Amino acid sequence: MIGVIKIGKLIIIALTLLLIGGNAFIALGEPDSPIELASDDVKLDNILKHIYFLSSIGSRYPGYPGCEKAANYIYNYLANELGLNTFTLSYRALIPYDQNSTLTILRPIRKTFRVYALSPNMVELCRTPPGGVEGELIYVGKSDIESLKDIGGKIVLIDYNSGANWLYLKNLGAKAVIFVEPEDTTIFEEECKIMDIPVNFPRVIVKRKDAKSLLSLLEKERVFVKLNVDVFWKEVELRNIFSIIPGTCSDLENIVMIAAHYDAYSAVPALTPAADSASGVATLLEFARVLKKNRPLRTVIIAAFSGSAIGMAGARYFSEQIFYRHWEKPLVINGNRGRVSLKGTDIRLIFVLDLSSESSFMALFAQGAFYGWFDWARVGGLEPLLSYFKKIGSYDDRKWIYELYGRKYRLYIPAIFFGERKVIPYTIVSRLPVIHMGEVFNHAGVLALTFYTVNRFCQGTIADTRDKVNPRNLKPQTELVYQLIYTLLNDPDTHVDNMLKSLLHFPSRTAPRGFALLRGRFWYFDEPSLTLRSDWNQVLDKDDIIVVYVRMISPEEGYRHCFISRANATGFFEIPGLKPSGWALGAYPYEIAVFVIDNRTGQIKWATDQGSLGKSLWPHGTTFTLSSMEEASGMKAVNLVLFKCGVLTLHGCMFDPESLLPLKPEEVKFIVLETTTQKVLEQYGVCTSRLHRTLSLIPFRGSYVFLCQDAVFFLPPDIKVDIVLADVRTNVIIGILRNKRVGLGEYRSIKLCQLEFAKNILEVSRRMLENIRDQPTLAGPLDLAEGYYDSALREYKKGV
Repeated sequence: MIGVIKIGKLIIIALTLLLIGGNAFIALGEPDSPIELASDDVKLDNILKHIYFLSSIGSRYPGYPGCEKAANYIYNYLANELGLNTFTLSYRALIPYDQNSTLTILRPIRKTFRVYALSPNMVELCRTPPGGVEGELIYVGKSDIESLKDIGGKIVLIDYNSGANWLYLKNLGAKAVIFVEPEDTTIFEEECKIMDIPVNFPRVIVKRKDAKSLLSLLEKERVFVKLNVDVFWKEVELRNIFSIIPGTCSDLENIVMIAAHYDAYSAVPALTPAADSASGVATLLEFARVLKKNRPLRTVIIAAFSGSAIGMAGARYFSEQIFYRHWEKPLVINGNRGRVSLKGTDIRLIFVLDLSSESSFMALFAQGAFYGWFDWARVGGLEPLLSYFKKIGSYDDRKWIYELYGRKYRLYIPAIFFGERKVIPYTIVSRLPVIHMGEVFNHAGVLALTFYTVNRFCQGTIADTRDKVNPRNLKPQTELVYQLIYTLLNDPDTHVDNMLKSLLHFPSRTAPRGFALLRGRFWYFDEPSLTLRSDWNQVLDKDDIIVVYVRMISPEEGYRHCFISRANATGFFEIPGLKPSGWALGAYPYEIAVFVIDNRTGQIKWATDQGSLGKSLWPHGTTFTLSSMEEASGMKAVNLVLFKCGVLTLHGCMFDPESLLPLKPEEVKFIVLETTTQKVLEQYGVCTSRLHRTLSLIPFRGSYVFLCQDAVFFLPPDIKVDIVLADVRTNVIIGILRNKRVGLGEYRSIKLCQLEFAKNILEVSRRMLENIRDQPTLAGPLDLAEGYYDSALREYKKGV
């Protein structure tokens, strides 16, 4: 009787569970269900331990000591603590290295502070001359234009969260700017502190505690300081780190890679705390531990990439090496526990963890702002994977709520916009442009899906400190990501194998996706032999290096899509991972600029020739697309000519002369003439900003438009030139500069170009009036013209 009662109770319990719902029954009935594994095995404390360590070792900007310490920590954890077969793949990269920039108070006391240089303006390191720059230190707060008085020749202390107002200081003649380290900031502020043209204006950050000392001293008396910015280009070796977790199934055709980046970005390379930026790689390490303990059905590669801060370099070089040069021919690598044979066809699917604790709202992204749009209808594979994830739980595509095992998560799973040009899913849910490593792998031809935390504002800034990490936001993300990935890794259904085999999995250099390889060589004109040569070791000095700068100039895409590389002694270089143009993609133009830089002084000594000789080997000039297979595979190389030069920068020169509103660079025409002959120079170069396009992707409320009004000219040394600027739309002359000359490697800047233009136009007008004064038939009009001239001259003097 007792046995019957017990059986009856069991039946009632079972029926009750069925009435509650199948999901609850499965969660309670299967001890190895994903929810229990996530709750019991994925430990938030372990993730936080990794985050706290990685944020305590100094800057993790690529090539800095903290980045190398992070690589050692990750390798040791995977190889030694977890006992996984671990190996590395290395590549070389060029970085701006801040060795030891300092600010010294000269009087009334003597004291030296460590300061931190901002990222270069394009390739311009903004290094101070030997001995530094000296001047009186003044504080201007946020530097509102109304409060600026008498700053010419001064070194200016300014609040960091002041938008692009530091440009007023540059244009009004300040020697340098020192930003006060903020307690909090956003990516908006970071973007406004760096220019994409080589303008030489020293900018550094001083720590808050040191700034307080300076401000306290300024309240009492005048302070005089010396600023020494000690930055140089450094070629470094960076590592990508991989570990293999063999699956219980012997099938090696469906390997899944789980990846994250371990380096970090900020606008101040030597001051990159990157605490929250470590969320992705910290979660990756914890997943590795759990997957080692609970060995999955399918083989997994754990991948920690470097170089995300410098144009996704680590992911690009890995993709070039494995997905193109070793797609079917294995690359044999020595792991710490045995040899590894790896080829591109082995890796079927990649998950990227790009997480933040600033929010608990995640999205699944395959596209982003780094490469931009492509048509999934022509490459396929993504929709079945997204549908699979939707079926694991319950997804509300209107509220973006994902429910799994009774728990609710904020998750956006995008719809696939087949064939619709420029519809990129991140724009639907994010106020910021989204860039992630998954874009690289998708363009390389292997499907990648990124788990991305939406609407992060502080991550990737100098304020990304440990106190900003919010474990409560991180926990649900790591839980859900693990549940979804672990379910796929262990699903024995043959439909899953078939789905994996149907995913995007074929490398291509050209459209409809494409991962182009840019190759090139640079030449110089040898006057004695009247030939173009590339044996640069014959003409370069000991400290000279050839720096290559390439950027996408697509109107709406290509956020932070720029690459800096070094050419060798024969002028050769190659850069993998450009986006091709073609019938299924559209046009994605690039701009290339090449310089020879004295790495001891930071001086630009050679630049790309945009004159007639410069186009003799490459008719496209400095702007090009990669469309054909020959171009996209590097078989047809870029060939550019360089010439010796000095630099002349015009600040605030691109504006409408009537409204004084700024003009876009493409609306301005530049003509460079030799002063004595008035002939167009055969050798010259000019560089204008594209930031009005980049920053248009960010809803920034500030004066960033002034970042775009400068133009940098590269001129043959010791030749007097005239520069004419005209409005392309109307052919109206904007301004004229006369008799300008620079020496080899010299940097000159002209501030307040409007006044300089007015001065030269008045001079031209005066000469014209003098030439017609002796013609009596023009007496009436002449009087009127002289009246206008006198009025304009008075206004000019008033302005000066």
